[in-house]
Amino acid sequence: MNLLDNFFCKNIKFLRVQNRLSKKEMAKKLKIGIKSLSAIENGNIPKRLKVDVLIRIHQVFGASPSLMVFCDLSQRDVYRPCQNNGSNNAGESGL
Repeated sequence: MNLLDNFFCKNIKFLRVQNRLSKKEMAKKLKIGIKSLSAIENGNIPKRLKVDVLIRIHQVFGASPSLMVFCDLSQRDVYRPCQNNGSNNAGESGL
């Protein structure tokens, strides 16, 4: 697993936990299987899923692809979730 994959995998789990979603709920939101989600959270990213998942994460959670790949979302002030209206207005801390 390279550094980019490490951030991505950690961030997937962070978003799931931050939003209090089960693996089943998160997989449904991202339109992937639970096994695929578990694999991603464990650092095994199927290449064909990577771009699709990034786009869905942006649509659902407002986290941009650059944040997902290059930043640790768990760090303070990197990611601010969308407000309860579901819009894509997450802060991006300069990225």
